[in-house]
Amino acid sequence: MADELVDYAKATRVNLVKGRLDEIIRSSAALVMRENAVNEKVRFVIDVDENLCVKVDLQKIERTIINLVNNAVDAVLSIQGIVTLSARVERDVDIIIIVTDNGKGIAEEQLPLIFEKLFTFGKKHGTGLGLAYCKQVVEAHGGTIEVQSEVGKGTTFTIRIPNCVVSAAEARTYRNDPEIKCEGKKFVIIDDDADIRLRWRKIVEESGGKVVGEADSYEKVERGDGLDIAAADVAIVDYNYEGSQKTGIDVISYLKKKGLAEIHLCTGFAEDQAIRAAALAAGADSVIKKG
Repeated sequence: MADELVDYAKATRVNLVKGRLDEIIRSSAALVMRENAVNEKVRFVIDVDENLCVKVDLQKIERTIINLVNNAVDAVLSIQGIVTLSARVERDVDIIIIVTDNGKGIAEEQLPLIFEKLFTFGKKHGTGLGLAYCKQVVEAHGGTIEVQSEVGKGTTFTIRIPNCVVSAAEARTYRNDPEIKCEGKKFVIIDDDADIRLRWRKIVEESGGKVVGEADSYEKVERGDGLDIAAADVAIVDYNYEGSQKTGIDVISYLKKKGLAEIHLCTGFAEDQAIRAAALAAGADSVIKKG
């Protein structure tokens, strides 16, 4: 309870940074599924455009989505339930996030109270701060949060956050370091996340480049599995590889020894000064924040 009160107190102070809304939504759903040991009775439907870049307080918006999804899962666990998460852009600059379930619903007389601090509506272990926190965070972004519900049919929460969508041109700069020139170049992509590799392939090909190989670990790079280093001009390298003791620093060092001229480390740890320094010392041309 004490931790929740501290978080609630901090909810109105937001730190706006650029991030991928689709990744926040998917990771939030995955976290709730793991923590609740969600079984086959609960089905998740996610409808959000890839590469939807926004400028918000990423941690607080993620926490807000997690709170709403936790409530939705709690509402449908006893039935063959569906939880739907969607996001869309309005007026080119506003974001609408919707979390819907087909669960037990909320009584009409409770609806005006659900965003009040310390109010609970049936959760066995609820603190009464989750939805109050959501309201604080959304309003700190200049937005609104609304609820519609009917007992026995389900509940829908709708969040509107104005003026937070990053323009297409700015989003491309965020996703792809402006120093990386793709046109006419051949790339190898080394990342253990297939979705990230696919995303980079799209960026490269849409920008006039070509991907000539992929790998998901240092070991496969060393064996030459799935890629021809000699044919490449540029490498995009992740830092961590699941199941491997080697890191992106090892990959960069190996690629440099093989004569690859241009290498970029793309990682969620881009702001870690020790990792950044090690990557540049190993021969990386830049360190890009994975987003």
